[in-house]
Amino acid sequence: MIKMKSQKGIALILAIGILAVLSVVATSFALNMRLEYKIARNYNNRVKARYLAYAALQKAIVELKDNAKKDAFNSPAASASSIPAGSEGLFHSANAAIEDEQGKLNVNNCSPNTLKDLFSYIIEEKGVSNLSPEDADHIMTVRPASGYSHLEDIVLQSTASKSSTNVIDAEIA
Repeated sequence: MIKMKSQKGIALILAIGILAVLSVVATSFALNMRLEYKIARNYNNRVKARYLAYAALQKAIVELKDNAKKDAFNSPAASASSIPAGSEGLFHSANAAIEDEQGKLNVNNCSPNTLKDLFSYIIEEKGVSNLSPEDADHIMTVRPASGYSHLEDIVLQSTASKSSTNVIDAEIA
């Protein structure tokens, strides 16, 4: 009888111990499922973003091929267009603007005559009066060895004012 009295509370202790173990297992399962859901959602968003970028690239290629026959110097940049990416998720659409890079001139590796010809064209055809072919000579002579990195570098080192650069940009665009 002495043995029975000492074992009466063991059932309660075992029940509480089993419930504690089950609580730990259930909590760990719930946290693991939450983490797995976030991982799956992030992967889904990455896949959507990758396919959206690929679709934008393909659309840009198609539009550039369609516009290839147009005059590169006189044609404006293609307008922004929307590419749908699905009805749910983080990415719904993207805008892509396509510009023809052949119509641009890199002053870091062009010849002085090419820049003079461009300035002459801008002066004659576009009617920009505050620019001269001598400005092209000055831009080429003060060009740093490393080249210009920004339009502002050219403006600071040339005799043309910033307002004339804005007029050039507005006239060409």
